[in-house]
Amino acid sequence: GNGLENALHEVSEVTDKRFIKLSLYNYEGKIFLEIVNPYIGELQWKDGLPITQENDHGLGTQSIQCVTKMLNGHCQFLSEKNLFILQVII
Repeated sequence: GNGLENALHEVSEVTDKRFIKLSLYNYEGKIFLEIVNPYIGELQWKDGLPITQENDHGLGTQSIQCVTKMLNGHCQFLSEKNLFILQVII
């Protein structure tokens, strides 16, 4: 839920080419989830996680990472050509 909520928040700031790509499939017996969305501006990173200066925001990515680790999975947050990419394997 946090990943999709973050994507919706970022896409609301984009003025053209708004989209959210959600992929979910079985990958080598595990669940693979990927969320891709455009964003505007510069991302700030700390310890491999995107961070925000906005009030009442910023715990979602930490929560995603924590739950993924609890389920013995892996997650990564990427930025490429003004696209934000969340990938989770559990």
